Amino acid sequence: MDPCVFFPRHTRKTTHSLFSSHLPLTRISSSYSQSSTFTPNTQDKMTSLHALPEELLDRIMHFSPLSSLHALTLVSKTLSRIATSHLYTTIALTRHSFKYLRPLTLLLWTSPKHRHLVRSISVSRAYGGNLVPWPRYTGLDALIEEQVGLYVRKEERKRWSRQVRDGGDALAIASLLLRSLPHVRRMGFDGFELVDPGDGSGGV
Repeated sequence: MDPCVFFPRHTRKTTHSLFSSHLPLTRISSSYSQSSTFTPNTQDKMTSLHALPEELLDRIMHFSPLSSLHALTLVSKTLSRIATSHLYTTIALTRHSFKYLRPLTLLLWTSPKHRHLVRSISVSRAYGGNLVPWPRYTGLDALIEEQVGLYVRKEERKRWSRQVRDGGDALAIASLLLRSLPHVRRMGFDGFELVDPGDGSGGV
């Protein structure tokens, strides 16, 4: 499953991207005394980029826009690994992207690599309903039952499994997803109250 189909979003503002533009370089022609500008080709730029230490690449990507991060995941294994970590560190679901909650949940439940990257998750001005269907996945029912079994009391598991699998209300899915993210440090839910699967009543 391609991680780039989802819509995790940075909350920080981007003021500059080293990947969207470059400074013109000058060269002196042997035939002419005046200088002219030229643009390095793509291979030269990629070679220079790979020559940078990973610590510097990580810092650069911290300030890069989402579009650049998506593009970098397709360049090389090294850049994909670093860019992916920034794509999924902060997940911000809005009224436009919240409908992809099911595909996002499936990705995070089936990919420990992505699940362990998430440090912050927020939902803003998004409400249940109009969710896109679960992606085709062999063993989806078993996966849902596994997740429900980890966090929901035994007497509530059947009801939760039905709500997560077929229910139109996103509350159960979002609540269960949050409980399955082990490294989340920050949460924000604007007008969206979650339910603790552990007791089935109180808000998270």
